[in-house]
Parts: sequence; C-alpha cells; structure tokens
Amino acid sequence: MGLFRHWDFRLDSTIIPYLRTPKEAAASVTWGDLWPTILLFCGYGALLFTAWRPITKIYRAIKLSLKQRLYTTFVMLFVGGLLFLAIRGGVDTATANVSKVYFSDNMFLNQAATNPVFSFLSSAARSELKDNDYRYYSDEECAEIFSTIADNKQTPNEYVIKNQRPNVVLIMLESLGRTVIDEVIDGKAVAPHLQAIKREGIWFENMYANSYRTDRGTVAVMSGYPAHPVISVMKYPQKAHTLPAIARSLQAEGYATSFMYGGDANFTNTISYLYGTGVERITDKAQMHFDAPTNKWGYADEVVCPYFADEVLQLAQDEKPFFATLLTLSSHEPFDVNYSAFENKILNSVSYTDLHVGKMIDKWRSSPAWDNLLVILIADHGMPYPENLTTGSLARQRIPM
Repeated sequence: MGLFRHWDFRLDSTIIPYLRTPKEAAASVTWGDLWPTILLFCGYGALLFTAWRPITKIYRAIKLSLKQRLYTTFVMLFVGGLLFLAIRGGVDTATANVSKVYFSDNMFLNQAATNPVFSFLSSAARSELKDNDYRYYSDEECAEIFSTIADNKQTPNEYVIKNQRPNVVLIMLESLGRTVIDEVIDGKAVAPHLQAIKREGIWFENMYANSYRTDRGTVAVMSGYPAHPVISVMKYPQKAHTLPAIARSLQAEGYATSFMYGGDANFTNTISYLYGTGVERITDKAQMHFDAPTNKWGYADEVVCPYFADEVLQLAQDEKPFFATLLTLSSHEPFDVNYSAFENKILNSVSYTDLHVGKMIDKWRSSPAWDNLLVILIADHGMPYPENLTTGSLARQRIPM
C-alpha cells in the first residue's frame, strides 16, 4: 500500500523479485506511508479475531451424530462447488480476471476496485518468458534487415482524405485472413462486399497479422505493439496501460472514443486494456438487450452491426469528432451462424460477416456522415483455412486492410 503511490498499479507478482533486496524496495516508503497501513492491518486483525471467537464457541457446543456429519459434509461440498463457480466468475466463456472490475476511464477508480489478493495470485500464476523461449537475430542480422527499410523511406506526396480531422471508424474483422476473403467457390465469391470495398478504397496488399489470437491482434492494431511470442501483454495491466494507443492519441486531440463487441469484453483483460489506453466508453453483450439468441461467444454480427451503424450515425450528429471501434464476432469458431451460403462452416461464417459489414457501410454511405468518415477495416489475425494451413505458415498470417 505504501508503494502504490510510487508504482501506480495494484499489488501483483512484480513485487516478488524485489523481496530479494527488501532494503532497496522499501527505500521509497516513508513512515508516513507505513503507519496508516499498520493501523489498518491491526484493525482488520482485531475484527477477524472478534468474529472468529463466537463462531468457534458455537461449533464446540454442537454435538453431531454420524448421519448429521455425513449430511453436513455433503452440504459443505456443494457449497464449495458454488464457491468455486464464483471464483471462476460464473459459467460464461470469460473466466474471472482483473478486467471484470474495470468500469471507468479513470485508472485510479479501476485500481481501487481491484482485489489485490486476486491480482497477486492471478499474475503469479502466469507463465513468464525465459531466455531460451525465443531465438533472436544477431545484432549484425538485425542491422542488415532494417537497413533495407531505412534506405527505402518514401514520404507521401498527396492527401487521400478531404478533411484533416475526420471521424474515424475502426472495424476489426474477427479471423478474416486473406485465404478466406479471397476464396471463390464455383464462381461465387465468399466475401463480395469486402472485395468491392477493396477496389474503391486504399488497399494494403502485403499486410500480415502479428499473432493468431484476438487479444494479441487487438493490441497490435490499436497500439502498434508487436505480439509477444510467449505471453499476452493484455494480461499484464500495469504494462498494457503504458502502451501507446490510437484511442489515447485521438482523445488528446478532442475525440470521443468508444469500443463495441457483441461478446464478453472481460475476456483476456480486454476491458482493462481498453480503459487503460484511452477508450472512454465500452459496450459489450452485458449492455446489449436484443431480442435475439446468442451463440457461444455472444450476439451475432447480424444484430450488432446495425446497432453499431446507428451509434456511428448518432455520434456524427455531435460536434465532437469521434473514434469508434467495432470487433466483429461471428467468424470465430465454432462458426455457428443463421446463414447457409456455403457448405463449409468457415466460409459460410465469413460470408455472413461480410454481408452484414457490407450493409453497415452501405448505410453510412447513404448518409450525410459519409463525407467526413474514415473507415478502416483490418483483421485481428488470420484463419486456418484451408484446414491443413499450419499456424506458422506465412499464408496463415496474411490479412486484409
């Protein structure tokens, strides 16, 4: 508690290496930091002891038969199961994590809501990077590779947007790798709407994903932070909050910032990352109340895309510029969608997402908001299609932008 003022993040496993040199670790802490926490510790101890004594007297006075002991044992096991369910965070896809208590773009309020014991235990259980987990290039090889980039810098010589402060919409397309959106079956394009947008917009031919999971791809897209080979930076709030971010940069320029996802945004600490990097308002399935079924992950793109489209049009009526992000959902395994364009479940789900993203953009195109709207579409990562495509292959990492 004394170190919080200096470290500015909740107690976690970061403290462990410092225990080797406690004198240096405590050097920043004054007696003024310590005496309130010592009093609080004594107060908690006294309260626990006061509650514990009468409870033990009750249990000592009760004499139970064997049958009663067996009955109470089964009751305790059942209650223990319910307790485990609560510790897990319920039966939903996302297990309990620090992100579940984040609710504000004021980081101090989120830190106050974080349970320090949970924060410590969850961070201590994570896998840490070891020296031999990743093979690095030598300094000479690095210099040779980057010299080719440095020697070919080109400065843009024309603006491609009419307004220098447009409203910005970022659409992250779940798993939509190039191998699926470029697919044509019996003369029928799997993603005709994205192909049409590709022809009229600015197309990046050689775009590659940073990872194969959404939590890492999101950080790569929104913070420009290369995905780590072993760990997910999103699961380390104290690190994630320090990353650069599009949202924070635009927020500093007076933009309103928001994020929408039809699933549970608590998954893999996403809410923690978003609030920590400048997103002011987050909407996920907990705030959505559609008269529509949900799949394993949440609400389908068929209901979320129109909802997001209307929100963008509403934001466009305000004088304040905005940066709004949507993460689609339906093209994620198990690829269950109410649609039947292709026999292959992967291609069918991609076609479904393509249809509703296309309708959303057509709605914006036919509105006055279109003249001042910069829409960016990019996949968070690729997809194993064809099914024999391995995770490490280059084709698997290629994505549209």
